[in-house]
Amino acid sequence: MDEVTQDKASDIAPSQETIRWKLYPVPVKDRINILLTAEQAGTAKLELHDLTGRLLQSRSMDVRSGTGTYSLGSGNLRSGIYILK
Repeated sequence: MDEVTQDKASDIAPSQETIRWKLYPVPVKDRINILLTAEQAGTAKLELHDLTGRLLQSRSMDVRSGTGTYSLGSGNLRSGIYILK
């Protein structure tokens, strides 16, 4: 399984913490799966942008502490490169 991995400061409230996430499958078919590991529970905001910066999807979700799998539909996206924030 190909995947994209990132460690970063997150937008999880109430404080800035480090989270680890992996995206799969690469390339995406009908769903983007996100394996997310967070130090504490909170709310995360995911945004999917095209390369021009246009917002295509936005979703807030409750995140549990520890590791969980979350999913976003890729909808009618054309083949290409996208940015997930």
